[in-house]
Amino acid sequence: MNKKNVLLIALITIFASAIVPNTMYAQQTSHVENNNKPQWSNLCKSYATSLVFGGLTGSMTSILARHAANKAFKMFANPDPKLDNPGAFIVTFISILYAEYKLRNRLVDDVNESFKDNAIQHKKNLTGDAAWIASWIVFLVS
Repeated sequence: MNKKNVLLIALITIFASAIVPNTMYAQQTSHVENNNKPQWSNLCKSYATSLVFGGLTGSMTSILARHAANKAFKMFANPDPKLDNPGAFIVTFISILYAEYKLRNRLVDDVNESFKDNAIQHKKNLTGDAAWIASWIVFLVS
């Protein structure tokens, strides 16, 4: 993935995280209805919010992990005898995956907390699951 694509994804993520929650909060407060019928629009908003932000979060952290893994692979692929240690590469690779996991979970927790603070309907577990699935798909495909 080239730098322009990564920059574009980052800008879309920043734009969506700044605009969408405020827009959805304004829509929720302006259209208050008194009936107790299930509303498809509210259901779709809660699932779409979780899927979009979870997917974007997982994609961004996975791109960072993939970039770090490529750098580590290039460093250890060097025929230098000092770096000829497969154990060090395995430990480095596992450390990169663990750091990506911790970063992704921290970001998902922050997003869920932001949704809760702004009274935005979302599915907490779906956000984490979407981030996890998107992370692995992007990591394996890119």
